[in-house]
Amino acid sequence: MTYLAAAIQMNAGADKPANLERAERLIRVGAARGANLVALPEVFNWRGKRNEQAAAAETLDGQTLTLMSSLGARAANPHRRGSITEQVAGESRCYNTSVLLGPEGGRIAVYRKIHLFDVDLPGRVTCASPTPSSRATTSSSQRRRLAPSTQHLLRPALP
Repeated sequence: MTYLAAAIQMNAGADKPANLERAERLIRVGAARGANLVALPEVFNWRGKRNEQAAAAETLDGQTLTLMSSLGARAANPHRRGSITEQVAGESRCYNTSVLLGPEGGRIAVYRKIHLFDVDLPGRVTCASPTPSSRATTSSSQRRRLAPSTQHLLRPALP
């Protein structure tokens, strides 16, 4: 069986609506070309100044994943929607979170990045010290077992 994955590359900026429009367009291209899985890059929906990160962070029910869920339902294939800066109620720091959405747009897996780095480019966010997760995540999709991560690293899950 052939398994085609579309790894989308894009350069996100501080204009979230423009980033989401670009991501939607590229997801549609990948799906139209027959991709079984469409993957977006890390923090694809927003990358801006460090002091604006908290305002740009979203919950898992926020604007970005709501849009991505509706796209998954229309494209009828699973999508690893890159990662977003996730704000969790009651927590002061954010997570770098990747979500695998199923063919109907529902959440299959949520992965909060474990291995973090912190590069400080003056005034810009590369990785703004989000909170690390304490566990790995695996999921199954179309007879494949996936271990989602960020930065387009899709690795076969170990038994």
